[in-house]
Amino acid sequence: MVPIGGEDGITAVEAANLRANFGDWSGPEINSSVELNADVAELQRQFEAITQERDELQAAKDRLTVENERLASDIAKAPKPVKASVLQELENQKAEVVRLSGLVEQLKTDKTQADGDNAALAEHIKELEADIEKLTAAQA
Repeated sequence: MVPIGGEDGITAVEAANLRANFGDWSGPEINSSVELNADVAELQRQFEAITQERDELQAAKDRLTVENERLASDIAKAPKPVKASVLQELENQKAEVVRLSGLVEQLKTDKTQADGDNAALAEHIKELEADIEKLTAAQA
């Protein structure tokens, strides 16, 4: 709005001239307030959705924290022989993994050797078949 009168405003005559030429100014269009209300409603909906998601994530975090603390407490309360047996079992499993890895590598080596042997045998069979054909042809 432009003030009428005073040092920074327009004169009453200028204001009357503007009203005569352009009509009274009534502010922003009515539709713009509807759009603003729709925008505000959408922002409110998004805010509520984000708030709900935050609350769900916080609840999940709280549940996991309680579970983690319970498990830590259970481990701390476990008798030392149980801890030792669990640790020993873990070491045994690690040793078994190493042993099985060695077996896998040996099987890979054996397969590579068998593939090579099969190729050599196939070549030898071809040579023998060629010799048989020569002998058969010579007898005929």
